[in-house]
Amino acid sequence: MRTPDLSSASLPAQAASAPVTILAPRPAAERQLADRHWRQVQVVTGVGLLAWLAVSVGVAWWAEPLNGHRIVGMPAGFWWASQGAIGAFLLIIVAYAWVMGVLERRHRAALAALRAAALASGTAPAVVIRSA
Repeated sequence: MRTPDLSSASLPAQAASAPVTILAPRPAAERQLADRHWRQVQVVTGVGLLAWLAVSVGVAWWAEPLNGHRIVGMPAGFWWASQGAIGAFLLIIVAYAWVMGVLERRHRAALAALRAAALASGTAPAVVIRSA
């Protein structure tokens, strides 16, 4: 198998003069933090999907019993199917965006603290910057 020629002669002039950054592999602590964050994202997404499913199926499932009540002069089952479900979907989206924002801020803060601790202890991964 032939390896590609990555020498500066084979690269376009602009790419050959651009700096190249080579990062070391992520430390185990960062991988664990990323894995924990990903699990939290999956749980929040799953809860949001379950709420969406409950509203979608619930309106159709309980439409007949809901029709015994009235909302703004309309049968409640019809109102939930036409108006209430849309409002519930919007609330699910807003709640999802808010919770994800909180999770992202916490993750960024934990990652910054982890990297600051690694820099302070001298165990930060090496970053090699090479200019062509």
